[in-house]
Parts: sequence; structure tokens; C-alpha cells
Amino acid sequence: MKYRGFTLVELLIVISLIGILSLAGLSSYMNAQRVARNSKRMSDLKAIQNALESYFAQAGSYPNSSSCDPGAVHLPGGIPRDPQTKSQYVPSRCTDSEYCFCVELEPGTTGNASSNNCSNFTPGSYFCVNQLQ
Repeated sequence: MKYRGFTLVELLIVISLIGILSLAGLSSYMNAQRVARNSKRMSDLKAIQNALESYFAQAGSYPNSSSCDPGAVHLPGGIPRDPQTKSQYVPSRCTDSEYCFCVELEPGTTGNASSNNCSNFTPGSYFCVNQLQ
């Protein structure tokens, strides 16, 4: 008598292949999320930089030298927040003539921090924007 169906070995092989493919897909998805969050952080800091430079071009100095409040300039949608922690971006240095905003990037992404801009941050792991004037 012939039995129709799958053997236990065949089922185990198929289940293990599905598991391996799922893990590969999940790791790619997690990597894509990390890259997207880092891109959002960099884009947010560039928007702050553009707004502060526009303010400087009109007023001749950067706003509120005690905190370099980006809220003093118009940013569509308000002051951006970090996509993961939801905290506001805060400047690391600010005067009437200069500013520096830095954000730590997630592992695996290289930032632009150097001794030329925002020298108190580790090169490679931070993305920084500072005055263009």
C-alpha cells in the first residue's frame, strides 16, 4: 500500500529553509530601517542648518545666542525630532556668529564629524552641521 504525503525529513527541510529565508529578510529589513533613520537625522539637521542660514542672511546674526533656538526660525512642521528617541535636536555650541548641531548615528554609518566642525565629537560616529558664514 502506497501512502501519499510528505515524510518528516522533507517537512523539516522545508521548515528550516523557510526559517533561513525569514532571517535573511528580517536582517535586510532591520538594516533598511537603520539607514532610513540615519537619513532622516541628517536631513533634519540640514533643514535646521538651512533655516539658521536663512535667518542669518536676513538678521545678520543667529537667533537667541544663549540656546540657538531653531524655533526662532520658520521650519515647516516645527522643530524636527529624532526618529528613534523622539527628542529634539539640541546645539552643542552656539553664539551670535556660530552654531553646531550634532547627532549620533547608529552603528554601521559613517558621519562627517571632524576636528574642523564640532571638535568635541568622535569622528565617524556623529553627523554635524555648523555655520556656513
